[in-house]
Amino acid sequence: MRGSARAGVVRRPPMDFAFSPRELAFAEEARAWLETNVPPEWRRDHCWSRSDDPLWFKIARDWQHRLYDGGWAAISWPRSARAASGTATSSS
Repeated sequence: MRGSARAGVVRRPPMDFAFSPRELAFAEEARAWLETNVPPEWRRDHCWSRSDDPLWFKIARDWQHRLYDGGWAAISWPRSARAASGTATSSS
């Protein structure tokens, strides 16, 4: 059976990994919010990953407050517990 389909094998169309218009709109909204809300001084490389840097704790605490105030904290939680409307895709 070389070159032909085997008996009993079901051929399915390839998976579509493209984002939906809703997901693309969510990504654009998130990008715009980040552009507005991430201060330039926070954009230094070490600020996001160096927990041994004393400045990191202040930045992390301030960031969590900004996320919450902007409705972006815990976006995968139930709608009643948060402000933004995220999905499993948009929360990852």
